Amino acid sequence: MTLICKPVKLVQNEFWEMDSLSELIMKTLVRTTKQAKTRKFRIDREAAEIAANHFILEHLPDRFCAGVPNLVEFPIRTVWSVPIMLGYPKLGVIGHVGTVIVDSEMGTVAGWTPLEEVKNAAREIYEKRKAEIEAPLTPAY
Repeated sequence: MTLICKPVKLVQNEFWEMDSLSELIMKTLVRTTKQAKTRKFRIDREAAEIAANHFILEHLPDRFCAGVPNLVEFPIRTVWSVPIMLGYPKLGVIGHVGTVIVDSEMGTVAGWTPLEEVKNAAREIYEKRKAEIEAPLTPAY
């Protein structure tokens, strides 16, 4: 899954741009959420979820929402990785289709899975579960 990342200012007058989160992960050490718990962040889990939901509502149709954010700490920056989830009435959340990255200090969206990839992943899940999704919402009597 490819992520689109905006340039992130690291230090004064220095910018770094990555076209995929996996490339960034390969070039840095990632500490687990447990190790990061001792640090304080201006943006908490709930605020990261709200920022991701705002992005999702602006860029994707209905049926998409933010999942539970996970803190990812890089040596240069800490971010919230928020899954984009696909859901349907009666079934609830049926799959993870992408990711939104929220900066833990600024609260801004710093990257996301390309929207076409999100939509394609949603179509694949829909095709696999089409019978369940299209079943009547009310029980037959």
